[in-house]
Amino acid sequence: MDEHEQPLLAVFERLSDGLVVGDEAGRVLYMNPAAERLIGRARARAEGRPLCELLCDRLESPSTRDCPLRAADSGDGAVTISGSRPAAAAYAWHDERLSRRDGGRRLRVRCLKTPPAAGRPGRHLTLIEDASEEENRESAREEWRRMIAHDLRNPLTAVQSALTALQDCAQPEILRVGLDNCRRMAELLDLYLDVGDLESSSMPVSLQAVDADRAAAGALERQKALAERLGVELSRRRTSGLRALADPALLARVFQNLLDNALKFTPAGGRVELDACAAGPDAVEWSVVDTGCGIPAEELPRLFERESVTRARQAGKIRGNGLGLDFCRRALEAMGGSIRAESELGRGSAFRVTLPRAHELDA
Repeated sequence: MDEHEQPLLAVFERLSDGLVVGDEAGRVLYMNPAAERLIGRARARAEGRPLCELLCDRLESPSTRDCPLRAADSGDGAVTISGSRPAAAAYAWHDERLSRRDGGRRLRVRCLKTPPAAGRPGRHLTLIEDASEEENRESAREEWRRMIAHDLRNPLTAVQSALTALQDCAQPEILRVGLDNCRRMAELLDLYLDVGDLESSSMPVSLQAVDADRAAAGALERQKALAERLGVELSRRRTSGLRALADPALLARVFQNLLDNALKFTPAGGRVELDACAAGPDAVEWSVVDTGCGIPAEELPRLFERESVTRARQAGKIRGNGLGLDFCRRALEAMGGSIRAESELGRGSAFRVTLPRAHELDA
């Protein structure tokens, strides 16, 4: 590289993406540390060799063969190529078995060819991004979508079976099964759509002063019929004069999801409690506490992460799909609040919802 390009090297060295500078023929003049890592070749061993040979020819992508910049007499232009670079196999001994793991990377390569100008030679500039993590996240999102679709299909099948049976004999219990599954499916669809709106910040949120005790009382009243059917006691400790800034409708739905979960995992004869209290001078905290089965300790740190819930469900560690908790987290963040969970296996769980306090309206 000439003296005019030397000051840029300090910047290139710190980039997290790989950067390669080549001559007019595409031979490597410089590569930064990130490029060395992504290509799998030390700079000293790569200098003077064609980058196409070191990288593009090794990518599992048909577009590399048709790259218009390969020809020596090609003009200036830009090309983007994506492909997988296979890595050497690694072996690990686990549970008395030898397993093979291939650690290939998914790379996105952007090449720019510039013509000579003002007495300076032309250059090949190549930016290399590691797209593996992005692809893994998209794969996890797709698995989550499939899981939600599966959970929607189950109640739909139950509805169809119940309504088919009603054609021959109208029985109240069969009708109740059909209606309950219709409601469950509608709730899942609403959650699925609302999570998407919250994720894209397109859901309108209207903050106002909400009475903490009244919000808790209303949430428990709406779950009263379900709790009686399941044989679970609902209770709360009364507070007065405590108000929070929240969207009332959104907060009510947060409580609905948390109470639904608590009732679902609390056996008959158990108890679910919803309390409100001041959390310091500037916040209000509601606690949904149950005497249910509890949550494994290793699942708690990632309980509100969609991808982690998907993996736990696939491994058979949990039964839910995480949609309700994902909604709660996003809804509370949209209102300037937060949520956290505490649990102990066999002794129950507590979900803490925190929102900013509305000082000027406190009694």
